[in-house]
Amino acid sequence: MLKELEKTSLPIMSCSGTELPSDVRNSKVPTKKTKKEVMTQALSKFENVLTCIPDATVVLAHGGSFDFPYIIDILKKYPNTYTDISLQPSANIKQIINEVGSNRILFGTDYPFLNQAFSMLSVLRATTDEEERKNIFSDNAKKNIASLII
Repeated sequence: MLKELEKTSLPIMSCSGTELPSDVRNSKVPTKKTKKEVMTQALSKFENVLTCIPDATVVLAHGGSFDFPYIIDILKKYPNTYTDISLQPSANIKQIINEVGSNRILFGTDYPFLNQAFSMLSVLRATTDEEERKNIFSDNAKKNIASLII
C-alpha cells in the first residue's frame, strides 16, 4: 500500500510520536492497552516506513509529540520528510531551525486541543527573521506540499 501511495506523489501525513511524556508512559497510571495504542505512533516505527518509500513526501505531525529530539534525526536522515510544530514550545521549534533549517517546518495548531495562539506565539518566539516566519506560516506548505497536489 505504501508503494502505491508513493506513486501518487501526494503528500502523506500522519500523527507522530508518543502522546504521553515518558515519565507518564513508564508509570502505572496508563493501562497496558493505552500504552500499546500510544506506541503505534512511535517515531521508530516511521523509520521502516520512510525507508520503504524514499521518494514520498511525508509530514510527521506534531513534531514527534513527546519524542521531540528524535524528529530532528529523522528530518536529517530523510530529506522528503516534513513536520508541523503543533504542540511544540518555541525552544523545540528553534532547535529544529538551528539543526535542520526552517524549510521543512509547517505551521499547525492541533486545534481544538490547543488554542491557536499557543502555536502562533511559539513560532514568533522561535524565529529571528521574517524569512523563517514566512517559511513556517505559509511558504513551506505552498511550495513543498500544495504544489504536489495541484
